[in-house]
Amino acid sequence: MMKFLQILMAGILFTPVFIEAAKPVSTKAQNELIKQEVQQGNIGNSLGRVARQIDLVIAEYDRNGLEGDDVDTLKRFRGMLNNLTQSEVAKIVEQLEAARIIDNDSVKSNQNAFGAFAGQKQVTVQLEQIYLEWQRQQIFRELSSRFNRLAGTQRGNMQRTVDLYKKLSGSSSYRYREESKIDLRIQELDQVGINEEAASLVKKLTELNEKLNATTEPRPQLAMEKVEADLRPALDGALNDLKGNKLASAAGNERRARDAMLDLARILAPKRDKEEVIRQAILDIEKTIADQEKVKGDTQKLKETTELKSENLERDQAELVDRTDLIREDVKEFVPQAAEELKASTDNQQNARAALNNSQATNENKAQQAAQQQSEAIENLAEAKEVLEEELEKMAEAKNNPQEKKKDKLEQLKELAEKVAELKKEEEAILEQSERIDALPDPSEAEQSDAEAARQMTEEQVKKAQQMADHIKQVLEKAPEQTKPAAEQVPALAEKITEELKAIEKRAEAGKAELEPELKEAADQLEQAAKQAQKATELAAENPKAAQNELSEAGEKLERAVDALEQASQKAEEAREMTKEKSEAFQAQAKKQESVKGETKNTQQEAVEAAPEAAESLGQAAKQMQKSEDQLNQDENAADAQQAAIDALEKAEEQLAEKIEELEKAAEQKKALEELSENIAELIKDQQDLQLDTAKAAGQEQAKENQENAAAPEGQPEGQPEGQPEGQPEGQPEVNQAPTLPEQAKQQGELAQETGETQDQAQQAEAPSDAQQALDQAKGEMQKAQEQLNKPDAQEARQPQGEAIDQLQEAKKAVDEKINELAKELGQPQQQDPSDLANAQEAAEKAQELLNEALSELQEPAGLMEELQKRQQDIADALKQQQEQQPQGQNPEGQQPPQDNALAEAQEAAQNAAEELAQNNLPEAIGEMKKAEAAIAEAQEPGQEPGQEPGQEPGQEPGQEPNLDQLGQEQSDLLDAAQAAQAAQAAMEAAAPLEDASELIEPLAAGLEGQLPPSAQEAFDQAVGDLAEAIEQAMANNAVPSQQASQQAQQALAQAAAALSMAQQGQPGQQPGQQPGQQPGQQPGQQPGQQAGQQPGQQPGEGQPSEQGDGKIGNWQGAGGKDGKLGSTDGLGGRLNLPQREREALLQSSRSKTPQEYSTLVEQFLKRLSDKPKK
Repeated sequence: MMKFLQILMAGILFTPVFIEAAKPVSTKAQNELIKQEVQQGNIGNSLGRVARQIDLVIAEYDRNGLEGDDVDTLKRFRGMLNNLTQSEVAKIVEQLEAARIIDNDSVKSNQNAFGAFAGQKQVTVQLEQIYLEWQRQQIFRELSSRFNRLAGTQRGNMQRTVDLYKKLSGSSSYRYREESKIDLRIQELDQVGINEEAASLVKKLTELNEKLNATTEPRPQLAMEKVEADLRPALDGALNDLKGNKLASAAGNERRARDAMLDLARILAPKRDKEEVIRQAILDIEKTIADQEKVKGDTQKLKETTELKSENLERDQAELVDRTDLIREDVKEFVPQAAEELKASTDNQQNARAALNNSQATNENKAQQAAQQQSEAIENLAEAKEVLEEELEKMAEAKNNPQEKKKDKLEQLKELAEKVAELKKEEEAILEQSERIDALPDPSEAEQSDAEAARQMTEEQVKKAQQMADHIKQVLEKAPEQTKPAAEQVPALAEKITEELKAIEKRAEAGKAELEPELKEAADQLEQAAKQAQKATELAAENPKAAQNELSEAGEKLERAVDALEQASQKAEEAREMTKEKSEAFQAQAKKQESVKGETKNTQQEAVEAAPEAAESLGQAAKQMQKSEDQLNQDENAADAQQAAIDALEKAEEQLAEKIEELEKAAEQKKALEELSENIAELIKDQQDLQLDTAKAAGQEQAKENQENAAAPEGQPEGQPEGQPEGQPEGQPEVNQAPTLPEQAKQQGELAQETGETQDQAQQAEAPSDAQQALDQAKGEMQKAQEQLNKPDAQEARQPQGEAIDQLQEAKKAVDEKINELAKELGQPQQQDPSDLANAQEAAEKAQELLNEALSELQEPAGLMEELQKRQQDIADALKQQQEQQPQGQNPEGQQPPQDNALAEAQEAAQNAAEELAQNNLPEAIGEMKKAEAAIAEAQEPGQEPGQEPGQEPGQEPGQEPNLDQLGQEQSDLLDAAQAAQAAQAAMEAAAPLEDASELIEPLAAGLEGQLPPSAQEAFDQAVGDLAEAIEQAMANNAVPSQQASQQAQQALAQAAAALSMAQQGQPGQQPGQQPGQQPGQQPGQQPGQQAGQQPGQQPGEGQPSEQGDGKIGNWQGAGGKDGKLGSTDGLGGRLNLPQREREALLQSSRSKTPQEYSTLVEQFLKRLSDKPKK
């Protein structure tokens, strides 16, 4: 399966997904868009083929009854591929087609191209997340498997240590021989090897624990706690003991180390559901029973042969103890009643070991004692199997009849408390009734005398009938010729005994002994015996063989008469001790006790998950009820056992009451924290709205300042373009008017006050200290922002506003984590509402569309800025070359000529202008351009003709480099273009769709629209911050910074949409340590498939120089594709641009093999897939 996923992802992730989709449509781009459209369609077809192949694998799993993490992950993967093939890929193809066809509307075409690009990003993010999740599962599987194997190695070393200890203890001479020293050294070296391998596994486990979040994936942390508490001390102790020749202590530490390794393997193993665990346990028990039967058979042969050694049998028995105990560990969480039976079985097995290991006993005694314990162990194993099978039946019934609503833990506990109270009443009633029965009067002396007489008389008749039956048997075996004489004695004896029975019945009635059924049966058998004997007498002379058969029949009838008389004798004896009514009453109580015991066991099973301590007490009550039942069946009072059961039930009641009180407090706190979380979410939303208003105000301030710094036409106020009313920037976008800064300062103060009140609410709700501290810090940041807004300085207020939002998010995160913790404690799983996920997905898609619109608006002004910067840099470089070629000289006063100084000033100003443009500072760049233009004019020598270089005759062809006049003209043209760009304010047109996008996702980022995956909510929050920055820069008419911030917001939205899609399929979202809006291996602000400084869809060599692709960004030209660095499917680390923290973890499982439990058909399918030749 691992190889399958690797091949699958290699086929999808390295397909040329990011292929210039964001490039503005032009005639040159038509062919490229057609190529993209075809290739994107092929990707969709490939995804469809892969989905169909996965369907075959899932069907094979189902046919073979395979379950667990592998199937779950594969089914989630299949669901996501279905979504990708049917909707998202189809939508990308449609947008690419629209971008190609609509060539008369460049804005609309760009929007479709950007939409295709965003869709491609989302598809890739989803596939990468699935791949990384699968890889993590393989890491856990590998670590679990290796700890399990190492436990087997440790067990073998432990057994050798035990054998060596016995050898040393049994032979004093061996201790001093060189052989013992060698054996000890070997043991020590073996343990060193085990310790080193364990250290290697622990190191990998430590690295995994550092990389993963314990909240979302607790297994590594739990495993590390087991390592520190049990494994390390045991391994160190075992090695030190071996070095010190303390073998008994070493064996104990080795056993503890082995148990810790098995626990680690269990912790790290893929999760299994209850049904899977139970089915596997039943299979394991069946095998254990078979092996225990074999060991028992060998044990019984000990008294017959000397070939078998009890030491070997003891070792076999020890292995069965370990195996049974492992089964018990597996099922104790799910079926504690079965675990109790298995515990009883291990006790029997340990007793059998002790008997086999008893050096003082003979082989015959060893065999007898051990076999008895082994038989009881087998019975307990069978009982455990039966309990597990009953649990499976209950689960199947629950599946067929699902409850409408699953009760939470508090409701379960209250119901359990009611049941325990009822059980206690029933047990108290049994105790009270048993005491009454026990107090019933015993038979009188006369009744006892008559019952005893009836018993003795019955015993006499038993002897007579038995003697005659034995005589007949001897005659038939040794003297068949005496058949007739023997037969003649039977009728007379039968008649005599029958007469005595009548007397016995009278004495029995007087003694209140109910013997009538047994006496009647005896009389019937005696009558038939007499008839058979009479036939034998008649046939003796003519047919001796037939006579012998008839006599044999008569003997059998006498035997049956003896049995009936013995039963009558027993009843007479019981009547002498107890009346019939009393005995029947005890039997009735025994049946009641059996019923209450069954109800108690069922209640115990129900309490396992909700209240394990109470379940244990209920188990003790059930054991005492079993004792009571046994005693009652023997017509004995069981007051002590019944009182012990009542005490255990009372203890369970107390434990349930404590748990109920604890959960009621948790429920109250959860409710208070939920109200707190909603209030914090409202604060986040309000602060985000205010941040957006401040960003708009900051952008407007900067835009106004930029215009004031630009040159104004004659007759206009400085900074005010012609035809534009004073006080309002030209080209103002249609965005919601932001409040004035004083109004914003007031709002910020009110928010700070509300945050303080929320902080008090958090304290009353006993919120986590982290949440309270974060609220306090958020309040402080709001006060700082208020100070800046009062100055007024919108730009300086932006940072503390952002910090305030971050702190509010931290507070809400801490509160929500506590809510989830309490919900888990209450048995109320925090399930995400599918409608919330779908609504958030829709909002993310709409925000993406608005971002695409904004990016299309920003594409042209951003490209213009790049062109201005390039041309300005060309002018600066040309001036530098002019300066270097200028002849050096001084005037008579020893000073540089004015023309030389002017040229230097022109070059410096031109270079400064280029640098300002690179920093997207257009107003400062315009100022430097003006200086450069003036300095160039001054640098021209007097008398120089326009277009003539110094020393050049009129009509002379100019050289390769432009002259100062040409540079001056170009600088003048460039200045006009820059001023026109400043006046046009084209970037401001993007502010409106950016603001609309922000308003769509702010409630999602604040947590007001239901529970979303944490990774999605963080990504939405990141997008809100990026959008605020993009809006500010757009309002300031800074196209490139606004474009960069918009691209980061677009990436964050892609991350959020991917997380939402995964959540809808039941798949975990963002990887720990990965920032929202950032793909693995991607630099902040950089789009996937984009090199640093390169615009989306821009080929290397267009706009800015770029190196050839190196295969790391999914390009399909040059070094990319199947012949590039990523073309190989060998290994893992080189194929994906993964973060270092993930790459190291993934490499640990890169060589994992397909698990053996997978069916042959699946293995063959994967092999065919992996062996398919590359094209």
